[in-house]
Amino acid sequence: MYLDQLKSRAKELEDLYLCKDNLAHNARLIPCTEEEIETLESRLQLSLPDAYKEFLLWGGHWARGLMRDSYSFFNSLLNIQEVAVELLEENQFPEPLSPDAFVFYMHLSGLFFMFFKISEGNNPPIYIYEEGETLLTFKKEYLSYSDFLADELFGN
Repeated sequence: MYLDQLKSRAKELEDLYLCKDNLAHNARLIPCTEEEIETLESRLQLSLPDAYKEFLLWGGHWARGLMRDSYSFFNSLLNIQEVAVELLEENQFPEPLSPDAFVFYMHLSGLFFMFFKISEGNNPPIYIYEEGETLLTFKKEYLSYSDFLADELFGN
């Protein structure tokens, strides 16, 4: 749906890695289940955008080569919601996360995170907070979640 072209291109790259390295684990995707996504939505009391759910169902537990050096896979998602709020408070950032914000990516250093707003559609824009920046508001980093993922996959 939102990620079909990206997943197709990723599959081509996966096949290339497998042929090149002859190691199946090098190109591994571990998806989430529908039940895991429903549980996450229930715990957070929100409904995730379709493009993001599509990613979770494709490689939500692990997607080799994507989102390196970050907390961005399923087992980290609940925790990084809280850590992001704490980071903003510690740095006295003037804009709080909106109630419909969902943090999906936090760098291992904890110095920056990315999020989208549930209210902004099924393939929402991506915002970033970066510690040390002098901005007084969140910066829009990508026009859509699929643009973010394309950049992760292909470095566009």
